[in-house]
Amino acid sequence: MCSGLNDKEAVRRRMKSMRRSLDKDRVRDSSQIICENLFGLSAFSESRNICIYMSSFNEVDTDGIIKRCSALGKNVFVPCVRGDDIFISAYSDDMVTASFGIREPENAVPADKDEIDLFIVPALAFDRRGARVGFGRGYYDRLLSGTDAVKIGLLYDFQLLERIETQAHDIYMDYLIYEGGVIFCESQIQRT
Repeated sequence: MCSGLNDKEAVRRRMKSMRRSLDKDRVRDSSQIICENLFGLSAFSESRNICIYMSSFNEVDTDGIIKRCSALGKNVFVPCVRGDDIFISAYSDDMVTASFGIREPENAVPADKDEIDLFIVPALAFDRRGARVGFGRGYYDRLLSGTDAVKIGLLYDFQLLERIETQAHDIYMDYLIYEGGVIFCESQIQRT
């Protein structure tokens, strides 16, 4: 766990660099551990409609999660970006590289985010409260705003920081899942 970083721009630069430096074996091995930690969580097993980010640029790999969801009969949705807008669409095997080099369904059709039980969310860094540092465009804050669905952040151990600066519009995660296990976020504890 890193400490002492709280300026979001500094965090972004450092985390991008650290993630870029990961080799394929580390991404594969860590992703497998993280996914197994996710699969053991009741919030995952009890969910029916799951929105999962499509991993890219050495993020925790979500392809195994999508396969597991399909095998369990869960409905999978993925985020899609059009300009400044973000929406969710049903997952499809026919994917294309879209905005920011991220895979999306070739024929993405907006779905109702209120149907989602669980969002699996990426970030460059998280803190134990469930605060996150994304890429700075606010897409996920807008997507997650107003939803009561469970929010889970996936991260490598080095992406867990002591504390992240937040703003009023920032959306917090309920759980963080990394190689070391599962964190029930402090923000979730305060909301219960």
